[in-house]
Amino acid sequence: MSRGQFVGPDLDKIFGDDSPAVSSAIDIDAIPSVFDYESNGIDFLVDGLIARGSVTMLAGESGAGKSTLTAALTDAVTKGLDFCGRQCSQAPVLILDRENGIDVIQERFTRLGLCKENCRVIVWGGWCQSEPPDPVASVVLKWVQKTEPKPLIVVDSVAAFMEGDENSASDVRKFMDKLRKLANLGASVITLHNSGKSEGSKKYRGSSDFKASIDVGIEVRNLGEGELGMMRLSAFKAR
Repeated sequence: MSRGQFVGPDLDKIFGDDSPAVSSAIDIDAIPSVFDYESNGIDFLVDGLIARGSVTMLAGESGAGKSTLTAALTDAVTKGLDFCGRQCSQAPVLILDRENGIDVIQERFTRLGLCKENCRVIVWGGWCQSEPPDPVASVVLKWVQKTEPKPLIVVDSVAAFMEGDENSASDVRKFMDKLRKLANLGASVITLHNSGKSEGSKKYRGSSDFKASIDVGIEVRNLGEGELGMMRLSAFKAR
């Protein structure tokens, strides 16, 4: 039998009528080596920071600068520029924002030197004709499927989009599975989340399934006093 060939025992007869219908089963001994599959390695959208087809969480205290940092990063991605000394590959960007009003967004972008003439970042906020949709709404999925190169999608924030309890592993997994669906379509995904106050949740707030569900987790800290000054990024997970 050749490697990778499927064999077809009738598992319905083995497991009974209550099991899902299965037309074939894999011969485990015939599964090819991982080295038999083609791979181009990890392809970075932002060199050494944001990988294509990945889910990244930026977590930190409210006011730590997560949204400002993300705005600067997304602008660099849309233009294929450097971001903090890291080369960005050019790609479209969509920010789904249920956190900020239009006044805040315009002030932030202006502070970063962005204006109508040079900003290519698409921001879908509450000021648009309809509220920003669920991350896996059909309009978003269709856009990702047709867009080349595959886009960067920012979800701001976990608390604004997630239904259920942040401390519930099952509720967290349902939400994070949506972001994984976007990543499986080739999109790079960044979601913003707040850190907690207790000793066990200082990196991020809520269930440990947040950390389990992401590829990269980055803690954002503002080292300035009050106003945004120097920021420190510390990885708490790197898959």
